[in-house]
Amino acid sequence: MLAMFKKVSLVVAAVRLSFVITIPTTSARAVDPKQPASSYLRNTFTVEDGLSSNVVNAILQTRNGFLWIGTDAGLNRFNGRHFTPIYFRGPGSTPQGIVSTLAEGPDGDLWIGTSAGLVRIARPALDGFDRSLSTFYHPGAGISDEITRLYFSRDGALWVGTGAGLYRFAGKRFDTVIPLVSISQIEENADGHMLIITSRGFIELDGSRIVEHPGLSDQLESLPHGI
Repeated sequence: MLAMFKKVSLVVAAVRLSFVITIPTTSARAVDPKQPASSYLRNTFTVEDGLSSNVVNAILQTRNGFLWIGTDAGLNRFNGRHFTPIYFRGPGSTPQGIVSTLAEGPDGDLWIGTSAGLVRIARPALDGFDRSLSTFYHPGAGISDEITRLYFSRDGALWVGTGAGLYRFAGKRFDTVIPLVSISQIEENADGHMLIITSRGFIELDGSRIVEHPGLSDQLESLPHGI
């Protein structure tokens, strides 16, 4: 089943009440807007199917074919048939916490952003989960330990957005990039600039300085709908 799961084109949607997988019935690589909705097979999964929570925050397919689902009640692995809860804190331990964001590193390791810090599961542990290969990180104290967004830039660095700051992790330590703001989105443009959406507005990082765009939100809100 896993081999099949790796080959099909998946269109995955995270919703607040369920987990939905949409699989094209043709060999198309992406959603074709000209195809009717009836040409897609839709499966909806909830806690009754083994999902830890109906509140799904993040979905990631790693290179070994598994889907990883971050929920308000922890992490699940999906092999195309069954959900497996991943107890990276150990069976019978305290609640796993909210899993808000997921990222796969250049080396294939899985990074998990939770409400209580950052977890790294080494690539060898992803096929058959081994808790001993999990490492825990804490960028800061308080809400600085609430991970909201993860993003690997092209240079291999991990950017970590939290409830109270943006951090850059290059292998050994967390460097504070933008303090005291909540991070909701991280992207990288073609020039290598990091584009950050924060509670303070839109911020651009060009590598040596922070470029703020304080009026951008107002400009976007003033555009006619549909643009």
